[in-house]
Amino acid sequence: MEKLIPPVDKKIIKSELNEKDLLRYSRMGKNEIYVINYINGPNIINEIGRLRELTFRSSGGGIGTSKDIDHYDLESDGYNQLIVWEPNKKQILGGYRFRSFPNSKDKSEKYFATGILYNLSNEFINNYLPHCIDLGRAFILTEYQTKNSKQNIFVLDNIWDGLGALINKNVKYFIGRIIIYPQIDNNLRDLIIFYMDKHFNKNNGLLNAKKPFEPNMDIDFIKKILTSSNHHEDFILLKEYAQSINEVIPPLINAYIKLSPSLQSYGAIIDPSFGNLYEICIMIKVKDIYPKYLTRYKVSI
Repeated sequence: MEKLIPPVDKKIIKSELNEKDLLRYSRMGKNEIYVINYINGPNIINEIGRLRELTFRSSGGGIGTSKDIDHYDLESDGYNQLIVWEPNKKQILGGYRFRSFPNSKDKSEKYFATGILYNLSNEFINNYLPHCIDLGRAFILTEYQTKNSKQNIFVLDNIWDGLGALINKNVKYFIGRIIIYPQIDNNLRDLIIFYMDKHFNKNNGLLNAKKPFEPNMDIDFIKKILTSSNHHEDFILLKEYAQSINEVIPPLINAYIKLSPSLQSYGAIIDPSFGNLYEICIMIKVKDIYPKYLTRYKVSI
């Protein structure tokens, strides 16, 4: 495990935050949301890489290098970074990396990070990917992730403010991967995977895991806990089990299942390039996002 790079000087970060890259102000806290890439913010990219690796290591993940940066972050026409900047503390609170795929040349693994781990059907490549925004490497600073604090939701809400601003008439889908860290209780991990498959995996063949993770589940144990045919009711049962063993459900799972009734999932994998984390690919249709969230995040479709 390499030692992390030192923090980038806040004055340098501030110097690379330009008004033209300001996407919007957040509803909560009036923080600043920027879109950054390696061209307009090379030092910010280094700090994002440091913060991502720091955050992921604290939960049992990370890639083990001095900063979590790969070629997707460094391509001139690659992924952009959406970040939440707290101007008073002069601090990056969290973010996503993202990319859209309007051109046919973008449909390879070189450009589409999820394509490394999932086989893409021709239908997905031709009819879905050109209208997708791929989301990845979501992080929220560790100090905003305490179990008994609403700060986690606060920063996540800021990030979703930014995602709302990315939507235009060509964007019909968000695709991304939910992370389950290896240090989570194995029974809870299996319950989460079973829950996502039970309620959201339609087996429609759009994407299929290249190397699916198939946990050695105790099906009788799982069915005694997840007893409902309704995903909202089953999620309450899932949270109750997590609380009973002093664990929490990854916040992005909670956020995604509340966002849309047509959420789809495509099975779990282990990502060897990302600290052997468990990941579940999901896709959300923008037009099916509940109206209250479209209004909250100022989305026009």
